[in-house]
Amino acid sequence: MRDINLLPQSYIEPPRKNTSLYLIALIVSILIFSFIYILSLYSELSQARNKSAVLQGTLGQLTGNVLPDGGKEKQVSIIRQLTAENPEISPLIKEVFEKAPPGFTLTRLTRFETMVIVISGTGNSQQQITNFTGELKKHPGFEGLAVVSIQETAPENYSFELQGSVKRGDGL
Repeated sequence: MRDINLLPQSYIEPPRKNTSLYLIALIVSILIFSFIYILSLYSELSQARNKSAVLQGTLGQLTGNVLPDGGKEKQVSIIRQLTAENPEISPLIKEVFEKAPPGFTLTRLTRFETMVIVISGTGNSQQQITNFTGELKKHPGFEGLAVVSIQETAPENYSFELQGSVKRGDGL
């Protein structure tokens, strides 16, 4: 005897699911979202590098506080560039430039996230460096500013490094 089944074939065998199509769609979606995410990270990295390059270039221009003709104009443009990027450091940068006596060269001005500031440069005498430090100490934004080192590099030429902290809310 023969079995005859009058039910449609779809009731007898479960329909085949096209899982490979779903799997391909999932993989393509993951790849597209990964690509978009990588592009956004690359964009953020590029912006951070550009900002870093601008800041490093501007800080590199700090070398030579006392410049020949047109020095004040260059000094003002350096201050404007630094304060445009970080407006909160404006009072301290201006104070450092204003208090630097003739013959001074500022080689580095660094502010760390820990609110520590380091000022390096050269001057004509130890007394000149001490006076410069005393003038900066009068600014309410500096706290504990002290001479870390003074070294004679040539006759009447001394390199120095000052370090101190910055009061929060007063200049930074």
